[in-house]
Amino acid sequence: ARQNRLLIRETAEMHYNLGVFYIQNKQFERARAELEKSVEINPDDASARFNLGYVYAEHLVDRKKAILQFKNYLRLSKTDGKDVDWAKKYILTWQTYEGKEPME
Repeated sequence: ARQNRLLIRETAEMHYNLGVFYIQNKQFERARAELEKSVEINPDDASARFNLGYVYAEHLVDRKKAILQFKNYLRLSKTDGKDVDWAKKYILTWQTYEGKEPME
């Protein structure tokens, strides 16, 4: 069981790293696909959630999916860094723009 958990974690990390690689190489649809696989395998990975939200927000322009990923990121994040502030501002901006309720 321990080896199985290790293999699952390594597989999620592999998809995450590929996603970051594709972001850096401006292949955003491929990045999305890899980050989605990473999140599917390890739904509690805050970094994968943030990067997936970023791809949806900045490159694929799917605000609903971006907000969902950023909300999950904020729920999972254990820091108060610049990414947390960025995600909060993104959510607040687009929910206000669309007339939705503010962040919880």
